Amino acid sequence: MASKGFDVYIGSNRGTEYSTGHESLAYSSAAYWDFNMEGYAEDLLANMRAMNTDSGKKGWYFGYSMGTIQMLIGLSKFEEELKGYLNKAILISPCTFLDDSQINVPGFESLLAPNRMLDETAKLGVYAFNGPNWDVEAICKDGPEDLCALAKFNPVG
Repeated sequence: MASKGFDVYIGSNRGTEYSTGHESLAYSSAAYWDFNMEGYAEDLLANMRAMNTDSGKKGWYFGYSMGTIQMLIGLSKFEEELKGYLNKAILISPCTFLDDSQINVPGFESLLAPNRMLDETAKLGVYAFNGPNWDVEAICKDGPEDLCALAKFNPVG
């Protein structure tokens, strides 16, 4: 699209390598990582505002996977404001989750209990899966065996 002369904006969410420069929170702090999907909808709104301010135009939004869910939540919370920024939203392949009846990964069953993985990693000062302080050696040294197995797990080989 850019090579055809269109302005192309690629949004950035909190929690990515491109969002480490928070105004007041350290990237490795628990407070930095204390957000949920509604926070991603706020990021979407901020990205759309910035696009509109920069270009002065309404845009087309292409969401894939989490970007689809992000826009759906954004539209449910900020529909009136987003109308001013959007021509259309194209939403493809929304991400979903598996419940524990669909997961069969031996050794990880105990991590499926509500908040167990979050609680165990927080004890170690780790707030995001594969985040800035995801240290496999430290997790395996100080964490439970099943969390160590998950930390070492590499589904692509």
